[in-house]
Amino acid sequence: MNISSSAPRVVGISLAGKHLRGYIPSELGSLIYLRRLNLHDNELSGSIPTQLFNATALHSLFLYGNNLSGSLPPSICTLPRLQNLDLSRN
Repeated sequence: MNISSSAPRVVGISLAGKHLRGYIPSELGSLIYLRRLNLHDNELSGSIPTQLFNATALHSLFLYGNNLSGSLPPSICTLPRLQNLDLSRN
């Protein structure tokens, strides 16, 4: 039995408007099947971790309405499937 083919795959995370505080965990970048990340309208702060862009299946990234700061990592330009990106109101 091939364990990797039966392992659970996280393809989407949606925690919008949940009053989350803190930073975006860099570990999210290890979710190689992640297609949708929706963390808008929370109280997240700090910068967007460079490791997040290791999730090359990422299609939609919604981080608007937080307190994020800093510059965007150049690796954001290497995401081959990214179609939806909203970082407004940070």
